Amino acid sequence: MNKLFSKKIMALLLTFFLFLFTASGYVFSQDNQSEGISNPFGKYRGVDASLKPDETSENEAEKALRANDQTALPSVSKGFWSGISNGLVDIAISKSQWDALLKAFKDDFNIDVSTLDGSTYKASTLVNIYDWLAKMPASFRGCVNMIQKISVPRNENFGKVNPENVAGYVKWEENKTVYMTDRSENNNSNKPESVFIHEMGHCFHMQNTQIMDQWQDAFWGPRNAYTGQASLKDFEKPVSEYGHTNAHEDFSEAIMYYILEPSKLKGQTPSRYQFIKDKVMQGYEF
Repeated sequence: MNKLFSKKIMALLLTFFLFLFTASGYVFSQDNQSEGISNPFGKYRGVDASLKPDETSENEAEKALRANDQTALPSVSKGFWSGISNGLVDIAISKSQWDALLKAFKDDFNIDVSTLDGSTYKASTLVNIYDWLAKMPASFRGCVNMIQKISVPRNENFGKVNPENVAGYVKWEENKTVYMTDRSENNNSNKPESVFIHEMGHCFHMQNTQIMDQWQDAFWGPRNAYTGQASLKDFEKPVSEYGHTNAHEDFSEAIMYYILEPSKLKGQTPSRYQFIKDKVMQGYEF
C-alpha cells in the first residue's frame, strides 16, 4: 500500500513539474513575441517590411513622435510617419503602408505616383514630398498630377548635360508629370524634395506662359534673336548660381527658395519674392 501511495505521489509530482516547465516555456515564448523577435505582428522595429505598426503597441520613442505630430496624415502609423518626416529613419515599410501612402497622394492631391525601369523610392522621399504638398496652396499644387521615378533618363536630350547628372526633369509634352531620377535621392547637394519643388516650378511656367512672359519681362528682358536666350537685367540677380542659366531655371529656383528658404529669397531678391507671392502662390507664404 505504501508503495502504491508513493507511486501516486511521484506521478503527481511529475505532472506538476511538467506543467511548470510547459508554462514557463510558454511565458518565455510570449515575451519574445511581444518584443517582435519571432512574431510578425510584434513591436515594429523598422527593419522587416512585413511588420505592421498600426496593429501593434508603440514603444516610448513612437509615443513621443506621435505626441509631437500635428500633421493630418493618411492611414499609416503616425509614429512611423513622424519619424521619417523628421529625418530620423529611412526604412522599408509594408505593402499596406505603401498602398496607403500612394492612396493618400491620389485622394488628397490627385497625384499618381509610379516607377519606371524597376526603380524604387526611398520612404522618406515620398513622405517629405507629401508633407510639402500639404502646405502648398491648391492653385499651385494642381500643376502636377504625376510623379514618375526613373533610374536614369532614357532618350532625352539635355544638351551638353550628361543624363546621369540629371536629378529631375519635366517634358513640355507632359507638363504635369515630374520625373525624378535615382540621382535625386543620392545627391548630397540637393534633397529630393528640393528637386521635386524645382521641377514643379517648370510644370507651372509651362502651363502658365503668360505669367512666365511677365517674369521674363521683369527680370530678363527680350530674347536675343540669334541665341534665343534672354539677358539678365542689372537689378536683383537670381537667388542661386543655377538660376543664372536662363529665365526658366531662374523661375524654378525662385519657386524652390520661396517654399524651402523664403527668408533667403526675400532678402536677396525681394522683387522675385513678391512676384511669386502675387502671381503664383495667390498671397500664400511659407
